[in-house]
Amino acid sequence: MALLVITLVGLTFASLNSNVVVFNYYFGTKEIALPMLLVCVFGSCIFFGLLVALTMWFSLKRDNMSLKSRLKTVEKELENLRSIPINMRLGLTPKIILMKALHSVTKNVWTPIFIFMLLATMSCMSSFAIPRREGKEPAEDTTGESASLDGSVTIRGSEDLYYGDDDISEYVDAFLKNSPIPRNDKFKYLINVGGGGGDVVPIHDEGDGNDYFVAVSPAIDTHGLGHTRALSAGSSVSSVNLEYFLDKSSHPADQKEVILEKLLKFKPELKNPYGELLAMIEELKRGRLNLEFVYDILAGKGDDVGKILEGFEQELAKIKKDKKDVFDELMTYFLDPATKDKHAKVLFPYNKTQFHWLTGEIRIHKRENVYKVEVHAHDPYGAGKMDDGNFTKLEAAIRKRIQEFDPAARIEHIQNLGSPYVSRQDDGISCGVIVAEDLVRRVTGRG
Repeated sequence: MALLVITLVGLTFASLNSNVVVFNYYFGTKEIALPMLLVCVFGSCIFFGLLVALTMWFSLKRDNMSLKSRLKTVEKELENLRSIPINMRLGLTPKIILMKALHSVTKNVWTPIFIFMLLATMSCMSSFAIPRREGKEPAEDTTGESASLDGSVTIRGSEDLYYGDDDISEYVDAFLKNSPIPRNDKFKYLINVGGGGGDVVPIHDEGDGNDYFVAVSPAIDTHGLGHTRALSAGSSVSSVNLEYFLDKSSHPADQKEVILEKLLKFKPELKNPYGELLAMIEELKRGRLNLEFVYDILAGKGDDVGKILEGFEQELAKIKKDKKDVFDELMTYFLDPATKDKHAKVLFPYNKTQFHWLTGEIRIHKRENVYKVEVHAHDPYGAGKMDDGNFTKLEAAIRKRIQEFDPAARIEHIQNLGSPYVSRQDDGISCGVIVAEDLVRRVTGRG
């Protein structure tokens, strides 16, 4: 009876510890869910250690009382064996006989150990059986920016669902190439009716009737496995801030920039400036940096340190100029005095977790020097709204870049608006393709 009570208490404890962890994982602070899980598991181990100690103590105490009688039973079985005819003893080896005898002595000792193993296994299973969001795209908040599913899709691991920024950008490019409005060859972000290298013209929006300059940025991977991919010029950028393509000042310096900025700190007032400069370059070379472009600048300038440093400055200026964000391309047309009213859309796929992608949209309306800006987040599950943290980052970047190009700008408002988007996703794996298709539809306002 005592053993049954202890067993029930153990099962109750195992169930409670898993429920506490699950509750904190979904409704509490996720950062403490794992520590709580570890505490519960270790607590379960300690509890079941005490359980097995108590049950073994009770069992051994009871077994000790009858040990002598059981040994007599063993002797009796051995005595009986001697009376068995030889032809009936075949197959009964000494080992089998001994194991049969010892089993009668030890069978009650193994009972609590078996119960302990069973309960410990159940505890671990209950603790680690937090419903992993495999086949789901987890919700971050209640605004609709991310969502969860009914768990009908079975996925082996998170990697099975992961979309990288390069994947989403490829989807978007594929949809654009097969649409009547592909990218403009002259620009990184702006797109144009008919594509090609012609000048950009506004695109009519079927929704509100305005004509918009439309820019599409590469996908923005803010989270997940993408952080393992290195940043490099001209490649898909991974694990960057949400405002990365809106404000180039947030771009990390590439290797060439770092090298040139170090070399431009050189002071030519030394006795042997050329030799000292070469020594500085050799020091950088020991760091296994690619300095081929540095030697190209040195070529043909002899030992004229002034010309060499001027070449470094020109190369650094060129690198910085080649860095462009959306506003570098967009504001050229927005500041054209030929028309008073102008409208622009900036569309960007972005993720909030490694599982779920959304379509970000910024609409900018300009009348003379007055700007009105609307920010949306369209969720494939329906509705959606940019969370406050992301909106604050975008708001600051938008305000900064508009005022840098147009110091006379009066920004009336930058609003964070909910999306009227109707749900199109009913599984846990198709958000990437849906976002790419939706983004292209929003170019002409058919989203």
